[in-house]
Amino acid sequence: GDWVDRGQHQLEVVALLFALKIAYPDRVWLNRGNHEDMNQNRKVTRDGFVGFDTACNQALGAAGPETFEACHRAFEWLPLAARVGGKVLVVHGGLGGGDWTLDQLRQIQRPLDSARLDKALGGVVYNILWSDPLLADRARPAATFGAHQSSRSKAATVRNFGRDVTEKFCKREGLGMVVRSHQFKKTGRCFELMHDGWLMRIFSARNYCGRHMNDGGFLLVGHAAGSPGTLLVKPQSVERLARFDVRRGDAALEPYCPNAHLMQLVRHKSTACCAVPAPRWAQAAPRAACHECSAALADEPTHFVCRGCGNYSL
Repeated sequence: GDWVDRGQHQLEVVALLFALKIAYPDRVWLNRGNHEDMNQNRKVTRDGFVGFDTACNQALGAAGPETFEACHRAFEWLPLAARVGGKVLVVHGGLGGGDWTLDQLRQIQRPLDSARLDKALGGVVYNILWSDPLLADRARPAATFGAHQSSRSKAATVRNFGRDVTEKFCKREGLGMVVRSHQFKKTGRCFELMHDGWLMRIFSARNYCGRHMNDGGFLLVGHAAGSPGTLLVKPQSVERLARFDVRRGDAALEPYCPNAHLMQLVRHKSTACCAVPAPRWAQAAPRAACHECSAALADEPTHFVCRGCGNYSL
């Protein structure tokens, strides 16, 4: 979840994910996040940022509102959780008070529109989308165990949850782990094992919003060799693209065209005159110069050029 309300390519991300689901319906599973919510998108716009409604209008003009509503008709059918191998539960936010069951979650009727999200299943749905885990603090055990009101919710709907809530929920539901995302951490790490191994946080967007030095991440989940009854969960990182200093006003060197065109990684002579240096993982190729000004494109021999603004053959 949370494919929208952030970054320059919101509509493209949604289109890609939907295309993958259509192409591989039995291999791609999409969960709903707290930003797959029409009211939340409009709130982001009111707060002065680029909400998904604005992103659709900027990309498609007069067709923007219709596209925005069409995407939300699909979002309203998205599941709230996925169970992997019977043992790993994947949700966007968290467990809230943990006083609900997977059987109850299966009974929720979809489509589930924005107007019903916060009240569905007595607030459980909103907690699945919004709640956060509490870190153990031996100096304040009463404040970090159990469930407590979240600062995210003015209506006291969202409740953050402690280690004991996660463990009790997993044991009752026959789970080995809960996987969630929802929170960016400035440590730069893309994953975090929490609650004595009962909970894993994974955050997939590297260089978050183009302003943070963080890796992205994903999880590999599979059966252990020779032990089909054992699931292994292995975090993998997607390396950040650049190092920069926010204090100087720098931004991450993500390959991006201001005209919102797609970028292409090339390893040969280019006809574009504004290339972005390639990341460290790019393979080497002969040094290229710009056809317009004959200047060296970058210190790195491999670089990104724009598919729309630059003329080149692949």
